Amino acid sequence: MTRSSRDAAINVIRVCRDGISFAIGKPLRLPAYDGGEPPAAPVEEPPGDLGRCRIVAASPPPTRAEQPWEFGVLVDGGQFDPTSSRARVRDAWRQGVGWLDPIPDLDVPPGDTVVLDVDLPLKFDPTREMTFSEEPEQTGFLSAGYKQPYEFTPPFHDVGVNFYGEFTHRWTTELEPGAWVAMSLENFEPGRSSVDYLVQVQDCILPAEPGQSHEQSAAEPPREG
Repeated sequence: MTRSSRDAAINVIRVCRDGISFAIGKPLRLPAYDGGEPPAAPVEEPPGDLGRCRIVAASPPPTRAEQPWEFGVLVDGGQFDPTSSRARVRDAWRQGVGWLDPIPDLDVPPGDTVVLDVDLPLKFDPTREMTFSEEPEQTGFLSAGYKQPYEFTPPFHDVGVNFYGEFTHRWTTELEPGAWVAMSLENFEPGRSSVDYLVQVQDCILPAEPGQSHEQSAAEPPREG
């Protein structure tokens, strides 16, 4: 799942019961308007603390204007229902989602639902590019509509970034397969200019760290019989 939000992009690689692997790049070197030229890559690292990014994640995702978090997320032209007894309905998001416009932000999550809160150092790496595709992502989706690089005129699929990092972090508590997690680049602050990321936990365990051993398993998304 590589999607942009504000001036950053996250590529969610794996979402497991015990944690998550992902990559972050920022800022995206995109034109300021359709038809414009993207900025050139910097030769030297810009001054200031630009190469950091804070990620806060909560499970279950917080409410949305006191409605369930899925309020306003549309699949097959109707409201998404992640609690449906039918797997085909629960998994309809894999075919792509839409959103009401406007749609409320996710609310600030209760503290006891926060499963990750990390401040990440990104490496100055101006030759790095992140790839965006129109295909529906299979790890999750954005919490609201946000213009993606491939929606520019002309479209961009490989976008340069100035800072980049790849990370694996454990949740503070193990999550159930099928659970949903909301990830925010702005600590779910009210009035934030970014949208959040919603990802679904799969039945897997992250690869073992050096010196440890884990029995690693991965299950396909449930199918309706």
